[in-house]
This record gives sequence, C-alpha cells and structure tokens, in this order.
Amino acid sequence: MAFILSSFLGGAAERASEIMQEERENTQKIVDASMKFWTETGISNYKDRKAKRKDLSMKFQTLSEAGFTPDQLDIAARQNKVDDIIKYIDVQRNRKLAINPSEIVRMSGDYKETGRTMDQVLDGVMGRVNRGMTMSDAIDDMGGKTKGFLGQDLGKVAQKRAEAFGSAFGMSADELRALATDDITIDASPVSGNIFLTDEVAAAQAQEIIQGKGLTAGQESRLSNDAVTAFGVKRLTDDYGNFTGFGGDNPKAIAAASRATLEATIYFDKIMKEGYVDEETGQLIKPTRNQARLKAQEFIYQKGEAFNNLPPEKRGVLGQGSNSGADATSTMPNYSGISTSELPSRIAQNLTGVNDDALLDQMFRQAERELQDRYKKEKGMSPAQAISAAEAQMKIIRDSLQ
Repeated sequence: MAFILSSFLGGAAERASEIMQEERENTQKIVDASMKFWTETGISNYKDRKAKRKDLSMKFQTLSEAGFTPDQLDIAARQNKVDDIIKYIDVQRNRKLAINPSEIVRMSGDYKETGRTMDQVLDGVMGRVNRGMTMSDAIDDMGGKTKGFLGQDLGKVAQKRAEAFGSAFGMSADELRALATDDITIDASPVSGNIFLTDEVAAAQAQEIIQGKGLTAGQESRLSNDAVTAFGVKRLTDDYGNFTGFGGDNPKAIAAASRATLEATIYFDKIMKEGYVDEETGQLIKPTRNQARLKAQEFIYQKGEAFNNLPPEKRGVLGQGSNSGADATSTMPNYSGISTSELPSRIAQNLTGVNDDALLDQMFRQAERELQDRYKKEKGMSPAQAISAAEAQMKIIRDSLQ
C-alpha cells in the first residue's frame, strides 16, 4: 500500500513538473511572437522617428537663421506649416521682399517667452515614448497568464525572455513595444499663436481691384497667356502660381513679350480712366473691366503680329536649316487657303493626337487667333465680338476632343 501511494505521489509530482514546463514554454512562445513584431515594427518606427527629427531639426535651423524663435518654431511644427513657411520665405526673397517672422507666426495676446532651446522644442513636438508597461502587463493584454500552476510566476519568465531579446537590439522590451504600437505622448504646447502666409502681391492686386484700378489676377494671367501665344515664349510662375515673367530660347521674343505686356497693362489703365474712341462709330466708349481687358488683349496681338512680321534676324530667328534658335511658329499649322466654314474641322483635325501639352496649348491659341482674325475681316465683327465668338468656337472644339 505504501508503495502504491509513493508511486502515485511520484507520478503526480512528475506531471506537475511537466505542466509547469509547458506553461513556461507557452509563455516563452507568446513573448517570442510579441517580441518579433515589436522588434520589426519598433525598430522601423524608431528609424522613422530619428529621420523625422533630423529633418525637422535642419528645417528649424533654416527658420532660426531667418529670425524665428524656438517658440515660433513650436507653433509652426504643431500646425504642420514648417515646409509652407520655408517655401513662402523663398518666394518672398526672390521678390526682394522683407521677411518679418513676427508677422508670419503671430503669438497670442498673453504670450510670454518660455526660454526653451530648439532641442527642447523638438522633444516636445516629437513626443516621448511611453515605457511604463511591464512584461506581465503586456502578457495580460495578449490574453496570456502571469500566474501558473502551483503559483508559478510566469510574468518573471516572460520578463527574463524579453530582456534577452531586447539586449540584442540595445532597447528594453517596453520601449520596443511602445515604438511598435505608437504609444507616444505629446504634451500640449505652452504657447499658442497663428500662422499667416500672406501673398503680398495678390493682396496688392486685390486692393487695386477694390479701389477700381488695375487688372484682376485672372485678367493679368490671361494677358500673359496672350503674350505667350503672340510671341511664342513660355510663361514663368512662382510656387504660388503668380506670373513672374517670360522664358524660352529667343531673348528678343522674351523682351518683346515683356514690353508688350507692360504696355498693354498701361493701356488698360488708360482706357479704364479715359475711355477709348470706337473706330467704327467715332464715339467715346467707357469700357467695363472685361471690355478693357479684351482691348488690352487685342493690343498684345497687334504687337505680336508686328513682331512676327519683322525680318528673321530682327526677331532673333536664325536662317532656315540651322538647328538652333528656330522660329517657335515654324512647326505650327498653316490655315491659309482654308475657308472659314471649314476652319473649325481643320483645327480639330490638327489638334487630334497631339501629346505635347505645351505645343497643344500653343496650337489652341494660334487657332483661336486665326478664328478671331477671320471673324473680324470676313464677318465684320468688332474685336470684342470676334474674341467672344472665337472663344465659344474653341470651347466646342476642345469638348469634341475629350
């Protein structure tokens, strides 16, 4: 009987040992699976955070050199406006305009300087990685057990396994977990304010419009586009889409387009103030703003036609057969000999299949000018009527190509 009891107790102890070993192995498997995910994702997120901090630090330095304080940088970063401000500053500098950081980042009325360094602002913006969760808590979160058979401390088993993993990467398990799960705390900023990126050029134009002077931004844009068509040049803009000048391969055409656009703007202001005499009726016309713009457009086309009628050498165009300085209009369609009734279909045919956007835009404008000239000469339309009719016809053609 004693032998049987002894055998029973021995078997029970052996089974208990097996259960406890199974629990340890199961806990280790949970830890291994968790650490694999935390390591792969956490290390990747750590590298991303490090790269982001380095990038932000360099941009902070750029803005600091432009006169921005750490407190202003804090507001810019938290509102995700750092890149926008740098771009804005570049545009202002290109325009030879002064940069006033206090006008760009305006602090709230009760603002008091915090005295923080740039690194301290970076720390606040990036946030801190939370490292408070123990491995036992993590096991609980994953549905595992921290207490096993006969009170075995599985949390301690998990912690030991996790520490072995973490030491290989130079980070604790809780830090890897926090990085992998984005367990980051970003404290509220001690300062507040607003960002103002005022386009001073556009603001000045708006003020002129309010006062009844000058071209609107849209009208000025169309006028520069008219010069592009008339002189075969390229339209240049800044990062905000504002017209900055003309470009291309022909300096003489660029100079002529710039001069014609300036003269057209002066002409616009003059007829808005004084009116103009209608060529057919001899009456003094006080134009609307849009009518004046159409007259300015006609003015540019006349200047462009006069320029293109100059001898090639005076237009900056080399002789035929040269590979450089070719006339921009030489590759454009020739509509002479085509009747006005057939012209729309021929225009559509020429535009079909053109994949070069710049060339397509030039061809559209050339065709629109051709229609305007035909309507004025053959149908007796006024310049304004011809422009409106040509625009309507080109819209029909454009729609048919889509």
